[in-house]
Amino acid sequence: MASTLTEEQFQCSICLYSFKNPVSIPCGHNFCLECIKCYWDVAYKSECPLCKESFRSRPELRVNLALKEMTLRFQSLLKEMKGFKPVPSKRPIIPLQPHRSEEEKGSNKIKTQIKKTQEQYQQMIQTRIRKTEEIKQSMELSKRNKEREIQASVQAATMMISAIERNQNLLIKEIERKQEVAEKRAEELLKEISQEIIELQKRRSELHLLEHIENPVQLQQNFLRLNAPMSVKHWADVRVQSDSYVGTVRRTFSKLVDICQELEKKLCAEGL
Repeated sequence: MASTLTEEQFQCSICLYSFKNPVSIPCGHNFCLECIKCYWDVAYKSECPLCKESFRSRPELRVNLALKEMTLRFQSLLKEMKGFKPVPSKRPIIPLQPHRSEEEKGSNKIKTQIKKTQEQYQQMIQTRIRKTEEIKQSMELSKRNKEREIQASVQAATMMISAIERNQNLLIKEIERKQEVAEKRAEELLKEISQEIIELQKRRSELHLLEHIENPVQLQQNFLRLNAPMSVKHWADVRVQSDSYVGTVRRTFSKLVDICQELEKKLCAEGL
C-alpha cells in the first residue's frame, strides 16, 4: 500500500509539510487546521487556496479523524518498510531506502533548504496578503470618509446660503423701512414749507397794497400787523437724511461673519 502512495497525498498545500490535524473544507481539499485558519485570518474572503471556491460564511473546521489516522499510519508504515522501491507516479513518491548514499544525503540537504526557502516565500506571501487587505480596507474607509465629507460640505453650504438669503431679506426690509420713514418725513417738511410759502406770499401781497393807502393811521396799523413776526421754522437748520441706511449693509455682513464663526465652531465640535 505504502509503495503506491505519494508524499503529496498527505501534504498540506500551504505549509508543504505532512498534515497536522487535517481538516476538509466544503470544496473537498484538505489542509492543516492551523494553516487554513491563519490563511483565512488574513484573506479578504473565505475561499479555498487551491481552487479559489468562495464560501458565503467562514466554514466551521473540524479535524478529519479518518485522514489524520491514515496520515499517521502511512508515516508509520513507511518507517517500518525495508527495501522500499517507489512505483512510477505522476507525483513524486517518498523515497525510503535502508542505506543512504552520500548523494542521497546531499539531495536531502538541498530539499531541507528548499523547504526553508518555501517557508520564507510563504511568509512573504502572507505579509503581502495582509498588506493587500490593509490597502483595500483603507480604500473602503477613504470612500466612506469621502461621502461623509461631501454630505458635510453640502450641509454647511446649505446653512450658509439659507443664512445669507434670510439676512438679505431682512436687510432689504430694513432699507425699505428706513426709506419709507425718510419719504414720510420729507413729505411733512414739504407740506410745512408750502404752507409757509403761501403765508409769506399773502403778506407780501398785502404789503404791496399798503403802498396805495393814503390814511396814515390805517397805513401804520396794517403795516404793524403785517410786519409782526411769523411763527415759522428756521429751515437753515433742517436736514433731510438721504443716507439713513448707510451702515446697514455693514452691520448685516457682520452678522453673517458671526454666523460663519458659529458654524465653524459647530463643525469643529462635530469633528468634520
